Amino acid sequence: MPKNGSLNKIILAVDMSDSSNMPTKLVWKMFDGVLEELKAKVDAVHILQYPKKLLLDQELVNGAKKELRQFIDRTGLVNCSELKVLPGSASLSESINVLLKYADAKKAKMITVVSHGRRWMVRFVMGSFAEALLSRSEIPILFLSKKNVVRSRRTLFLTDFSKPSLIAYRQFLDQFSDFKPDLIVYHALPPLYEFSGMMETYPIESRKYADQQIKELVELAVKLGYSVSGIVDENVLDIPKAIGKKIKSEKISMIAYSSIAKRYGIAFVGNVAKRLFRLENVNKWVSGPASINKLMKKGKKQKLINHKKERLVEARA
Repeated sequence: MPKNGSLNKIILAVDMSDSSNMPTKLVWKMFDGVLEELKAKVDAVHILQYPKKLLLDQELVNGAKKELRQFIDRTGLVNCSELKVLPGSASLSESINVLLKYADAKKAKMITVVSHGRRWMVRFVMGSFAEALLSRSEIPILFLSKKNVVRSRRTLFLTDFSKPSLIAYRQFLDQFSDFKPDLIVYHALPPLYEFSGMMETYPIESRKYADQQIKELVELAVKLGYSVSGIVDENVLDIPKAIGKKIKSEKISMIAYSSIAKRYGIAFVGNVAKRLFRLENVNKWVSGPASINKLMKKGKKQKLINHKKERLVEARA
């Protein structure tokens, strides 16, 4: 039986229309190794994005199933337990709903997609399944790099110490408790002059405060058995560039973060967000807005339950 915290079901969303951009054998092999340690199995899912009339064509459906089998065979994934072709529609939104309903029915803890790293204008014209999925998914998304990543267990968790970021950090630790990557918790301090107009949205006033926050995050991971260290970069003018350097110097294979954190938010329009998402040669684990909101509501509900229990104990006493 999987240990507490393990992932036993992950959904792999497959886009067979662009198989030339699939990850390398090394990336798939590393992904399979993570699945093995997490005792997790993958359902490979392809959504047919055609008008509803075409979805009644059994030949089309059978052809898609055959292509999906060929795709998975090329990946070499051992821990793939099921292949599924689901009827979506020409609507991107409806197709995402189909995928999310399937993931929910399977009680999946993560969705994995291939990050093509297309430039902004192309994504805007074509529509981005991955980015739209991230904004609505109530479970984290793992974006696999299509290029080789460093063969290591090293993960860089990016934090700005905001509540969503801290929630995502605990979520990450829980999800990877059986794999336990070699973790580095990273925070970037901008030049002091940037603080003047950002005090409400980014209340980090000193290096001392940042060091204390990093220390607490490191201690939490150590208690859970992780090998972990912390880094605070000062006077960082270009956050994605600084992170790119750390990826190279620290031999990082994956970065992880919350998509609604103020400094690292993919869900927010901004140069930092876009450039982080396009970083190549690294996988990306991201907890999106819907995922964070669900955990926040769950936390509030649990606090209310605990409060009621305490009041009941006091009344009986």
